Amino acid sequence: MNKPTQYERLIENISRRPLAPKLGHPLFAALFALALTAKSVLGAEYAGLPLLLLLLVYPYYLVQLLMRLRMQKHLALANNTRVRPSYVPYSIRGWAAVYIAGFFATAALVIGADKFFASWMT
Repeated sequence: MNKPTQYERLIENISRRPLAPKLGHPLFAALFALALTAKSVLGAEYAGLPLLLLLLVYPYYLVQLLMRLRMQKHLALANNTRVRPSYVPYSIRGWAAVYIAGFFATAALVIGADKFFASWMT
């Protein structure tokens, strides 16, 4: 059994082992459906917490997936050239920008879906 290298441990620490996309994306889709259902059935005040979780956590989950993918590609390239990497491709500003863009994209999706379903229900 191969022991993980220091670089691989660093990848695990930075990407924090997000849920598998087969599980993570449906969970967030269910949270989105729960928020829209709560807004439609119970009222807007009950949709706040699921929407807040969706808006804050889902972009963070996407950033973790992208970070893990980028670092795994970097490690695969290093393995192909048989040179151990001496750095981690990690930029706080870049990932913060991805998180902010994901936040706004998720917010736009939620607002658009809410308007669509509001006009569809009436």
